[in-house]
Amino acid sequence: IGQRIAVLEELWTRFQSMQEELAQNVEELEDSKQKLEQTVTDLQVAKQKERRLVELGNTVAEFGHDIRNANGSISSFANLLLKMLDKDRIKAIEVVQALTYIRRIKNSSNNVTGLTTDILDFAAGRMEIRPEIYQLDEFQEQIESQLGFIDELLLHYRVPAGQPVFLLRIDGRKIIRVIVNLVKNAWEKFQDFPETKDDKPAFIEVRFIPQNMRELKIQIVDNGGPIPDSIINNLFQSYQTEGKEMGTGLGLSISKQLIEAHGGGIRGFNLLDNRGVVFEIILPDCVIPAPSRTVQKQSDSISLSA
Repeated sequence: IGQRIAVLEELWTRFQSMQEELAQNVEELEDSKQKLEQTVTDLQVAKQKERRLVELGNTVAEFGHDIRNANGSISSFANLLLKMLDKDRIKAIEVVQALTYIRRIKNSSNNVTGLTTDILDFAAGRMEIRPEIYQLDEFQEQIESQLGFIDELLLHYRVPAGQPVFLLRIDGRKIIRVIVNLVKNAWEKFQDFPETKDDKPAFIEVRFIPQNMRELKIQIVDNGGPIPDSIINNLFQSYQTEGKEMGTGLGLSISKQLIEAHGGGIRGFNLLDNRGVVFEIILPDCVIPAPSRTVQKQSDSISLSA
């Protein structure tokens, strides 16, 4: 009996020792697990920071395109202004046109300042909407200020016939940025593929269509080639581009963010028989009836080359 008790005591001692070792191993495993989880978390944070830096870099590059466009407009209008004023006698109508160019240069300069603010906002992870009240002709004038690169292509504006005068309450600079981006895309398409399906002259039309004097529908329409099937379902995803060597593929993605920040939506589609392309923007609660009985004229067509 004494031997059995001694054996049992030895087994009990070994069992306790094994329990202690097992507890220590469990503790070490738990510590390793926590360290591994922390490592995974650190890697995820580092990956998110890396993605954020890549996104920030690419977005700043897209902002750079916009700043270059604004500077191009300033240069184009400045050259037109110098050419107009570099003569002995200046007609009264030329003075009026010169003032128009000066306003467009000022608007483009203000746009560059606003773009730098947008870059800082984006770097801080925010997108602030700063709404202002605009008259439609003032809004169109600011669009034209950013389109000095368009050359001879005719740009049309259209408002439904008999439409009562209305004002817009929007962050005009951001919405103008979207419209200019869409017009620029259409213009670049015509530079590469000038032919139209109906053999008519190339045109781009910007339509302003109030809905119940509250919501605004903006359509940018062209009669150029269709959106390729390969990207039409993913137009507004980041890094989607087609045939642009210098493009970042972020223009439409950022445009979508700017429109959605207003509570609106944007879509793009081809016209029947691929006779052109429409980009349609919906902006809610931005139309304000103007205190006037004047009726909007149906359409306006301008050439930005002179």
